[in-house]
Amino acid sequence: MPRQTASFDGVIVGAGAAGLLAALKAADLGARVALLDAAAAETSNLWVSSGLFSAAGTRFQRNAGVDDDAARWADDIRRKTAGAVDPVIVACVTARSADVAHFLADRIGLELRLQKGLTMPGHTAARLHSTVAASGRELAEMLLAAVRCRPSITPLMGAEATDLLIEDGRVTGVRTRSGEEIRGRYVLLASGGFASNSDMIARYAPEILGAINIGSGPNDGWAVQQGSALGGETLLMDSYQGQGHTTPDGSGRLGPGLTSFGAVVVNLRGERFADEAMGPSEFGACVLAQPGGIAIELFDGRIHDRAQELSTYRAVFASGVVITTDTLTEMATAFDIPAGALERTMAQYQASIAGAPDPFGRTVALHRLAPPFMATRVTGALAHTQGGLRVDAASRVLCADGTAIAGLLAAGGAAASISGHGAAGYLPGNGLGHAFALGLIAAETISTSSHPLQELA
Repeated sequence: MPRQTASFDGVIVGAGAAGLLAALKAADLGARVALLDAAAAETSNLWVSSGLFSAAGTRFQRNAGVDDDAARWADDIRRKTAGAVDPVIVACVTARSADVAHFLADRIGLELRLQKGLTMPGHTAARLHSTVAASGRELAEMLLAAVRCRPSITPLMGAEATDLLIEDGRVTGVRTRSGEEIRGRYVLLASGGFASNSDMIARYAPEILGAINIGSGPNDGWAVQQGSALGGETLLMDSYQGQGHTTPDGSGRLGPGLTSFGAVVVNLRGERFADEAMGPSEFGACVLAQPGGIAIELFDGRIHDRAQELSTYRAVFASGVVITTDTLTEMATAFDIPAGALERTMAQYQASIAGAPDPFGRTVALHRLAPPFMATRVTGALAHTQGGLRVDAASRVLCADGTAIAGLLAAGGAAASISGHGAAGYLPGNGLGHAFALGLIAAETISTSSHPLQELA
């Protein structure tokens, strides 16, 4: 016989960015929630991320003299995705992003910073926020610590949800692999996308099939499949975040910061092959198309110093895979690439800085590299999928006819993203920005279950 816990206002499946934010906000609003995670919460996409999240119109921007608001961010998203996004989700995420930043600072007590010097490709304003170390692990640890301090949150780490409970046409809870039934007025699906489900990748995003998966946590598509089985509509299932600056063993990522500071990327023939200043997501496929799927990211001491603000780069450098030389010839020897080709490539790049047309159309983040030269091997990878369930302004899962599935919410990788089709529409920081904002909205929906007269129809 199934064992049943006490009922909650909300049952949150997944302790990544969306689930943690939702649990904390729901508790702040007086709701009682259960927070389930199939593994330890340390295995999430948040944990291995850069910890940078997009937010527009925050006081951190105003204090830094940055002019930005939700409409400007939404315009950036529509421009990058050629309009291939759900307008409701875009409006919700951009409009509530400042509330997320202020909630984390004022109610959770996080010390947030605006990465003012880090305007990423596609963003027309500096809107990437982070904790002091700019580390996903640091951010996750802080949120987990806050969860453990709130008695109205019941963390159930190691509890794997296997089925949704349905009663009278409403989702009323989940059943775990151990047979336990955990019930709530709302269930929030926040357990990630499907990056580790090769069958779903082959069906929806075959161009990235076989790439290194650098995400963390299950990401097995369970949440999307559960919602779909109940009639939930899916959107943008071919959408994903690629990563073109990943170490070949998949253990680290340089992040997009180095190329935004002026780094150059060449293939094993010593030749450039794309505009390195493009978004890191679409750059992943460019790198994978090179001989052996490998490239060399070349930078210098000045860029290295600037990149110290990025936790992902610090971790790669600490691993010892970055090589430093005094000359380009020595660098070519270190990576077994033709020295003459590398020197011609760099001479051509330096000429573009002086005003000559760049052969790949690069017009931003141009920087004349100078000794000491530094470099490491990179490859293309899959960070996480971006397609998922369609949700409304309350994070409720919607069917194709626009009706909501009673009791079912989605956020994070389980919900349709703001990244359009394929990899090219992804903007740095938008993954966490999307997850946090929909998590916040879902928490507000959950909190209405504490007051039946206010419950959404």
